Amino acid sequence: MGKSDPICNEIKKIVDCWNRIGVHGDISCEELKHAVHCRNCNKFSLAARAVFSRLPDTSYIDEWSEHLTAKKEIVKKNIESVMIFRLGSEWLAVKSEFVLHVLEVTKAHSVPGLNNDIFKGIVNVRGKLNLFFSLKNTMGIDDFDDYVDKTKKIFKRMVVIDFDGNSWAFIADEVQEIYRYSRDELKELPKTVEKSKDKFTIGTFAWNGKTVAQIDSDVLNRSLNTVII
Repeated sequence: MGKSDPICNEIKKIVDCWNRIGVHGDISCEELKHAVHCRNCNKFSLAARAVFSRLPDTSYIDEWSEHLTAKKEIVKKNIESVMIFRLGSEWLAVKSEFVLHVLEVTKAHSVPGLNNDIFKGIVNVRGKLNLFFSLKNTMGIDDFDDYVDKTKKIFKRMVVIDFDGNSWAFIADEVQEIYRYSRDELKELPKTVEKSKDKFTIGTFAWNGKTVAQIDSDVLNRSLNTVII
């Protein structure tokens, strides 16, 4: 493919930061602390519009054939990317790949005959209806919250996660950041532990002097699937 190829030249102008420092890269982008996922970032949206705004020419098929058949560099890393948040006095983490949105808390609407301690109704997020549930009640975490941070004001946040195409929303007392850690740092829970919340976690790791429990996404997904059945 020649250097004068207009489509090739347009692609080179796009900085694919999501593949280098974003969720598909090493997760080092500072914007992830606020955007949570690259799909929520303006740079990603602008790049997408730039791609779809291009006018195809005769080299279009050749270009994509070359791109799709090119050998991809596979880098295996023993790194886990998670979003850290707090429920009451408990610090938890969920894999960032399941997180769709982190938003200001919005009003939920109850569903007559279906609401219970866990399922609380539905909530509209950017035009899409999401199932709304209490993660605290699901995990058996005390609703009492006396946590104080003297360095900043704390706001509750609505978190939307996606399991197998089903989106679920819950309220977190605080959302911190996207964090990466080595799986070797994850400590297994003692076999003698019988607390309800620990049935939903796979282990703990240290973060900023705190102990964070990582949620077992498979267990939580199975539990949520039984909520409204």
